[in-house]
Amino acid sequence: MKEVSFELSRATEPPPRRSIPTARSVHVLVVDDDIVDRMAVRRALARSGVDVNIDEATGALDALSTVPRNDFDCVFLDYHLGDGNGLSVLRGIRGAGLDVPVVMLTSQGDEAVAVELMKAGAADYIVKSALTPEGVGRSLLYAVSLGQAQVAAKQAQAELRATAERLRLATTSADIGTWDLNLASGAMVSDERCRSILGIDPKAGTMNSDLFGAVHPDDRERFQRARQHALDPAGDGHFEIEARVVDDDETVRWIDARGRAFFNEGADSRRATRFIGTVLDITVRKRAEESLREDARLIETLHNIGSSLASDLDVGHIVQTVTDEGTKVVGARFGVFCQFVPGENGTSRIRYTLSGIARESPVEVAVEDRDESCEGTVRQIVRIDDIRVDRNRVCLPPQLGWDEGQLPTASCLAVPVIAHSGELLATLFLGHPEPGVFHERHERLVGGLAGWAAVAMDNARLYEAEQHARGLAERANRTKAEFLSSMSHDLRAPLNAVAGYAQLVLDGIYGPTTDKMRDGMRRILRAQQHLLAIIRDILDFARIEAGHIRLDMSDVAVNEVLNGVSVMIEPQMTAKNLEYECRPGPATVALHTDRERAVQILLNLLTNALKFTDKGSVKVDWEANDHIVTINVRDTGRGIPADRVGQIFEPFVQVGRDANEARQGIGLGLAISRQLARSMGGDLRTESVEGSGSVFTVELPRSSS
Repeated sequence: MKEVSFELSRATEPPPRRSIPTARSVHVLVVDDDIVDRMAVRRALARSGVDVNIDEATGALDALSTVPRNDFDCVFLDYHLGDGNGLSVLRGIRGAGLDVPVVMLTSQGDEAVAVELMKAGAADYIVKSALTPEGVGRSLLYAVSLGQAQVAAKQAQAELRATAERLRLATTSADIGTWDLNLASGAMVSDERCRSILGIDPKAGTMNSDLFGAVHPDDRERFQRARQHALDPAGDGHFEIEARVVDDDETVRWIDARGRAFFNEGADSRRATRFIGTVLDITVRKRAEESLREDARLIETLHNIGSSLASDLDVGHIVQTVTDEGTKVVGARFGVFCQFVPGENGTSRIRYTLSGIARESPVEVAVEDRDESCEGTVRQIVRIDDIRVDRNRVCLPPQLGWDEGQLPTASCLAVPVIAHSGELLATLFLGHPEPGVFHERHERLVGGLAGWAAVAMDNARLYEAEQHARGLAERANRTKAEFLSSMSHDLRAPLNAVAGYAQLVLDGIYGPTTDKMRDGMRRILRAQQHLLAIIRDILDFARIEAGHIRLDMSDVAVNEVLNGVSVMIEPQMTAKNLEYECRPGPATVALHTDRERAVQILLNLLTNALKFTDKGSVKVDWEANDHIVTINVRDTGRGIPADRVGQIFEPFVQVGRDANEARQGIGLGLAISRQLARSMGGDLRTESVEGSGSVFTVELPRSSS
């Protein structure tokens, strides 16, 4: 029979395939133009043991119109049809994209026809003369199972294609290249991005295994070790490395190569058969990391320089350090530090300190010799790529330029060093003979360095001023001490003479005296003692202020000190009708103090209590802990106004004195007493209520023995 070509419209959507039936009948289409043959196939299917639901078609055209509209599990198709042949119908079904299993029915078992049918897409064929229920059942189940497998395979292929597309989109979006090495053949397959990253012709397809031949020589050994580790049968096949590659134009880039080896698990050995992976250009990231590391190193350098400068109080050394380090940190060829210093007679001068060339001591010139200090016009950082074409932006120091004897300068950085007060201390000029050497990053670096320099120079100037002031103060103290020492001698000598002659008069050496004369001599003696006490206080205060007080520290019992003071003060208390009480404590407790100075402190406190207590009592008590002995002097006198309590320990301050009242002393007793107590490791403080009395508390170190 002549073959007739049939085509189904692809616009017809093929029905979805069902899975292999289990609890339902198998939907079968029998296509045959002979009713007898159709009935034979029906009987065989009915007796096959398979639950079937059978439809019929009587010819080729009928079959081609029926198949697309139904969801058949299998089609039994006669090879010889009245309006065509089964082979043409089979091709039409397959051409329409329908995957329904087809079992061909033939009148004779022609092997050539069978092969042609199988090539066209038939699942099986049956010779009508051998039609049996068992054979039909087996063929039906086989065809349905084969159809199901084909559908699953198509679905898997579609999933694979979708996965490959997603992977392609992901790698493209992430700018990742892929490679696949067949270790058996040595053939390497890679995508265009991979070849582009590795500097290989993107048009190249399959190539040999030397895909990574462009690895930088310094990284090649490390790269090979990582590759061998991945291909080691004893390893896990993991491959990961960051390395440099070199393009044909000598451009160096960084790559991140990652992969995995697959192994053939033999009975006796394990051998790598395939090696796949990805490659990513990480040049930008590496450069950013290197920039961050460089910034960190520079920040650490600046911190170290700043720490060094902060502890340096020598202005000359600070200036040289800043000039040298500034030149080094920005890669300048040389540097000039122009420091503005005061000259004689109020004139200004510029001191030049150099770096990067052989130098002697800093050179100074007067401002008028430099056109009124054009270096001082820089108040902010100025960066110039080529000073030769931009001469008016900054005035270079005389050492830099292109004239004979000058240091050739194209690139220039001018950095002001400004004090906290806003005063321009100096300008740092950094130069290089090549143009365009300095960048914005260098501006930030030298700006930080200039800040450290300003702080260090401020500190050095303050230290220098403080040292100068200290020297003046020490000279003033020496002058004062010499004056007081001289005054002590010059005043004590005539005062002692006055006292001596007054005592001779009292003793009758110059003849008989009247009561009135003797009373006058006694007044002279009291005035002399008062003046001597004032002179002693002034001298003590001066010695303490100058740090020349000498202490003779020793261990002395507390009770012993208090008893010695009581002997001197108790008669005066009795004479004023005041109750005086000094409570003794444990005899074993001792002070570590200068005995004479401790007595002086307590006697001052008791004398003040006596002077300012008109009635009532003055009492002394004490207590001790492991380190300190606390002695309290309590009185019921006038007390101290609240607004004056904080002033009473200041020199030459007296409380309770008015125009109608004359009190002895000049207000140094408490000031001296507090400073003596502190000099011996203790303190002196007070609490007072005006009109009720005061409590003065002196603390002195306790003896540890």
